[in-house]
Parts: sequence; structure tokens; C-alpha cells
Amino acid sequence: MKRAYCFLYFLISAACAYSQTSSFIPPPTYEVTVYDTTLRGYYFVPITIKTTSILDNYGDLVCYVPKRVPMNFSLAPDGKFIYSDLRQFYLMDSAFRITDTIACPAPYKTDPRELQILPNGHFLMLATELVTMKLGGYCCWRNFHATDTSKVTGGIVLELDRNKNVVFEWHAKDHFAFDDVDTFYGYKAADGSVDWTHFNSAGVDSDGNILLSSRNFNEVTKINRKDGSVMWRMGGKKNEFRFVNCPVPFYGQHDARRIDNGHVTLFDGGNARNPHGARALEFEIDEVKKIAKLKWSYTYDSTMHSVGKGGNVQFTAKNVLVNYGTVSKIGLCYVVINKKSKKKLMEVKGVASYRTVH
Repeated sequence: MKRAYCFLYFLISAACAYSQTSSFIPPPTYEVTVYDTTLRGYYFVPITIKTTSILDNYGDLVCYVPKRVPMNFSLAPDGKFIYSDLRQFYLMDSAFRITDTIACPAPYKTDPRELQILPNGHFLMLATELVTMKLGGYCCWRNFHATDTSKVTGGIVLELDRNKNVVFEWHAKDHFAFDDVDTFYGYKAADGSVDWTHFNSAGVDSDGNILLSSRNFNEVTKINRKDGSVMWRMGGKKNEFRFVNCPVPFYGQHDARRIDNGHVTLFDGGNARNPHGARALEFEIDEVKKIAKLKWSYTYDSTMHSVGKGGNVQFTAKNVLVNYGTVSKIGLCYVVINKKSKKKLMEVKGVASYRTVH
């Protein structure tokens, strides 16, 4: 069934008029199938056609807001809305009025892929910086005319306090080597730099430390939040773990999180040297013996991989939302499934979303 309804259409106030276009942006058109009408809650969908949208449990469009290149759209712990564009993050009230903005300090650039509001009111976010590196000896960068003074975009993890002062700062350049890159995606930024780390998620682990996902390394890294040391590296060239029940590596992963049962989940795009079906994965992690045991996975189509974006959200003990980002075929946006039976409960096609959340 095609959906293009708009029960509530909010235009942001003139304070954020810079992100509006002068012409009317129609609501997104998408196809939704609901297999289980007992689902409850709302889905926050930052659609790459310049809208942030909220769908209800029937897949109907509750509201949409035209925004410039939305990448992050979610609900904060205090009930405010969070969204990001390519410049900064915004907190909005229930009428979608901007109440605050959050950006990393200069000279760094805010990465719009992640903002977590922590229980103490601090902000955990990602940023990027330009780093000079000697790339002339790396054959994979010759197409970029790499030299010993080439510029690369490196990732940063930041924690800001309530007053937006930096209280934790972690730079990839201080801990990673350039040849840690495990998959060459061939990305060159508008500023002429080449994409090195491509951080795409960061979150606080159950012990207070940080789990970081680096797409171009095909790696999830655990970082000590007190001294910044690397505690372990899982996946990619510098993998320290023995994988059990998972013969195929994850590639281009997104959304690495610790969930309530102690396991680590992520979305495996499957797009690299050994392309495979994009998957939602859940690992039981033994951090002492360095064993990652695959406990659960879901593959929608074994011939479909994701070239970017994506997420894996277990929003109840029974249900999982898998967001597919930019897929190689089908045009799938996200599915909601029963975790035990893997039965589809809801399916949305026809649009692409960076990270849909429930």
C-alpha cells in the first residue's frame, strides 16, 4: 500500500529558515506493509530526500518536516526531538521549535551521525578533522594522486558537559595507523581530503567506556573513557577476537551497541571484498578471552548488501528494527521482525533512511 499522508505538517520557525527551501516539499511517498497491528510506538525516519518523518504503528505518516540532508532524528530522554544536518545538532520541543543547538568546538567539524545525551546530561558526539599523512606509498590511494602531504579526514570522539565544555576528547590519529583501513570505499570529500576512519556510531558501554564503530576499518573498538586507551578491537585488519558461529566477517558495519542482555549488536552492510547479504548481528562478547560468539542474526535477502547507512535496534525484548540504509536492490528502508521467529511485523520500502529508530 502506498502512503503519502500528512496528518500534521510542521514547518520549523523562521529561526531555522536557512534549512528550508522556498518551494513546497511534498511528503515522502513510500510503501508499507503491516503484518501485525498490535505493534505500538512511533518510528523516527530521517529520509535522505530532505525530510524528517514520524510513522505510527500502522505506517501512517504522523508528521514530516522538510530539513536539509537529515541524518539523525530521534527522541531525547527528556522528550525533546533531536535531529542533525551537515552542520550541527538541534534539540526541538513538541512543536518542532528549536530550543538548543549542539556543535563541536572549532576547528573541528561536527559529524552528524551521532549524538547521545547521557544520563548526567553530557553529550557524546562524533567530530572530524583534517590530518596530514604520508600516503604516497599506499597503492590504493594513487587514484587520488596521494603524496607525503595528503589530507585525510580523521575521526574524533567528544564528550561535552551540560555547558558544552569538552570533558573527553579522543582522536583516531593518536591511536590508529593509516593502513588500518580494511576496505577502500574510494570516497573523496568536497574539500579534497580522502575518507580515512569514517566513524558512524559511538555509545557508552555498560561499564561506562565507549563502543566506537569505524566503517572503513570494518571494526568496532572499545575505548577507555578515563584515559583514552584502546581496550580492544573487533573486526577488520587489527581484529583481536576469535569469532564463533560467524564464518563471514562483517563489512561496512553501523550502529554498534551494547544491549540489555549484555550482547553487542550491529548492522553488517556486507559490502566489501566478500559481498554478502546485509545482516543484523548480535554477539556474545567475552572481553577477557576475546571471543565473539554470534548468538542471533537476520538476513532479509542473501543477495542484497548495503553500500552505506543502516541500523539494528532491539526496541523491546521481542522485536527488532533493521534499517537497511542504501541497499543494492529492492529499495528496502526498514523491517520490524519478531526476534525469536524472525517473522516480519512491518516492512517499509521506497525511501532510504540513515538510521531509523523506534
